[in-house]
Amino acid sequence: MKKYFYTLLVLALAACGQDTNNKSGNGTEFSWDFSQPKTINYAYTQTVNSWNKMDRDRPEKSIHMTAIGNLTIVTKDDNLADLSLVDIEMTSTDTDLEGNISSPMVTQAPLQLITNMQEDGLFHRDAEDNMFKMILPLPNEVLDQGDKAEIPLDMPFNANGTRLISEGFNTLEFIGIEQFESRECAVLKGTIDVSEMEIPTQLKGDYKNSTIGEATYYFDLNERIYVGADINITIEMLMDNEKEESNLMEMYMEMKSENIFKIRLLSVEE
Repeated sequence: MKKYFYTLLVLALAACGQDTNNKSGNGTEFSWDFSQPKTINYAYTQTVNSWNKMDRDRPEKSIHMTAIGNLTIVTKDDNLADLSLVDIEMTSTDTDLEGNISSPMVTQAPLQLITNMQEDGLFHRDAEDNMFKMILPLPNEVLDQGDKAEIPLDMPFNANGTRLISEGFNTLEFIGIEQFESRECAVLKGTIDVSEMEIPTQLKGDYKNSTIGEATYYFDLNERIYVGADINITIEMLMDNEKEESNLMEMYMEMKSENIFKIRLLSVEE
């Protein structure tokens, strides 16, 4: 569970800006401008509540974790930017199989850096892009108010050595313009559903790999910078082939993880 939390933690958002309104005559385009040197600082908070069972007949274990710190975006040459999570303090408590709650454990996470984000808001590397399309996505087309854009997503799942893929979308709806954090922002509502998984007939048992969530994103069109985001994601996984007599390696694993992200713009340094 801690490894999975850390994977989520390493990915977040991006931004940059210029003094041009990003509206065209045929709608609104959402994109970054990495042409000028600047550093964008955000407050970053993540909360994770997770439950897991490695045996169907035993109680579940649970973990509660919070991570609080800063997310920084630094532009560089070639219209690229690097993201880093800095000063992240993580606090966690565990509940064991007997229901005993551990004392809080506080750790300081090391610097986490993701390099070479492009102006389309992607790194063009699957691992980073899949998470980033949920944390702070960019519509992949020009939108008018009320329009929707489907951002494709796929999540891998290791089913006892067999690689399965769940597919779906983060569907972004351009709600309109409103004041947020003293800025005029475009509001995007995200509906996340990554739950379609094809299971080969040769693979016996029950399997699930589902990522479901909703989010609200706030984007300043004049400065072309993200101002904030609130994201709620629930991840459920199941692998159960214990009832299949033909399987030489029996396995049972069930996990549910509720993840809440909050991101807010602090400052822009030019």
